[in-house]
Amino acid sequence: MNKKCSIIIVLLLLIIAGGVLKFLVLGSVTKGEDNRTVILLDAGERNYILGEMRGLLGHMQQLTSAIADDNMDEVIKISNTLVEDSSGKTPARIIAKMPLAFKQISLSIHADFKQLQAESKEKRDSKLALKQVSKIMQNCLACHATHSLKPK
Repeated sequence: MNKKCSIIIVLLLLIIAGGVLKFLVLGSVTKGEDNRTVILLDAGERNYILGEMRGLLGHMQQLTSAIADDNMDEVIKISNTLVEDSSGKTPARIIAKMPLAFKQISLSIHADFKQLQAESKEKRDSKLALKQVSKIMQNCLACHATHSLKPK
């Protein structure tokens, strides 16, 4: 009886570990024709992510314009919005479908938003803000170069 319980417990732990691997590390993906990782989402989930990305891109354009005008008050306002908008509103079912590399880049971008916000308030330096925006855009480019979104 004791041996049976141990075997059942081990099997259950393996099933749980497999679920963790699937949902936290691998995601719902396949390899694309262009060699990028294709993230498979329902149409609504894909539209949600694309909408979020378009919103971020719009904010990045606004940041660039504010920096060009040396308007650090506007940079601070936009960076505040970026931090607020990236405060974990994405549904867990969508996050579970993202591979670990996508999640890591996303977390890095959101951490960069916080750094931009803090340093813009503290230093009010438009050249530093521009370097930070450039770093964020490098992460965007890296993600788009390695991932694509497709409906299931």
